[in-house]
Amino acid sequence: MKKHNSEIPPVIIYSITGKCNLCCKGCYAGGFEKDKVLKPDEIRKLIKQAEGLGISYFFIAGGEPLMYDGILELIAEFRDIIFLVFTNGTLIDEKTIKIFKKNYNLIPIMSFEGDMENTDIKRGKGIYEKVMKKVNDLNNNRILTGFSVTVDRRNRKHIASEDFFKDIRKKFSFGILVAYQPLNEKEDSSNALSIAEYNNLCDEIDILAGKYSFSLLNFPGDEEKWGGCMSSGKGFIHINSNGDVEPCPFAGISAGSVKDKNLINILKTPYLKSIRDNKDQFRKIENGSCLLANNLDILKELKENLADNGK
Repeated sequence: MKKHNSEIPPVIIYSITGKCNLCCKGCYAGGFEKDKVLKPDEIRKLIKQAEGLGISYFFIAGGEPLMYDGILELIAEFRDIIFLVFTNGTLIDEKTIKIFKKNYNLIPIMSFEGDMENTDIKRGKGIYEKVMKKVNDLNNNRILTGFSVTVDRRNRKHIASEDFFKDIRKKFSFGILVAYQPLNEKEDSSNALSIAEYNNLCDEIDILAGKYSFSLLNFPGDEEKWGGCMSSGKGFIHINSNGDVEPCPFAGISAGSVKDKNLINILKTPYLKSIRDNKDQFRKIENGSCLLANNLDILKELKENLADNGK
């Protein structure tokens, strides 16, 4: 969306806190600073700025968003924005359910690994059953609920199965599949799908989603339908818990902080504009399927060169 002489994304992915009550293997938020968060009034200021730009969707992520005390009450103040709250579900209680039920623009997105075996291996024994109990509670209260699953080689077969789709259509209204993206050398890159494997998976998923009339977003796979990588403000922007605006959750090289700059001025920076306008400069994809995460060296060089030139 073009506005204010800049590309304005329809979506902000806001990782509101690095804190989490679980310790899941491969979580991209694992590298976030745990204690640095925006104050409530700073969050309100950010949302008001986004609202003024016409941004309609916030993906509230973490860490675990529900560990930020009072966050649901805060975002519920903004009735004209849809907030997808990505949660592991274990902290959902009666109070939380009442807030979701009262505020239709707050939508819980339950995060798990597709089935009991993979969820409990990655998140801890018994977590799958806890999450599904919370899903049942949400459904009993007629609350629109989605899910998020990170897809890798361990759960890929199950995700592309009839059994998976038969199960999710009973429990959820829609879902988001995120390709596993290793972010550093410590992570097990052998579990990341290759580009060919991921593209094949997306094709299989599209067929099953059509067969079962189920709405699914593949990330980053569906970006190709919209003209390639949607980061850096073209389709979405990422803001970390400290208020740093980044091209993507998987590419944490900041364009500026909302603590001391207006959001629109950050979106107009030559750094983000160069990424949006020149995606061909990022060609290497060796690990996972995220374009920017595979070209962090080029991103760093780009920002340094622009800084040296006073831009």
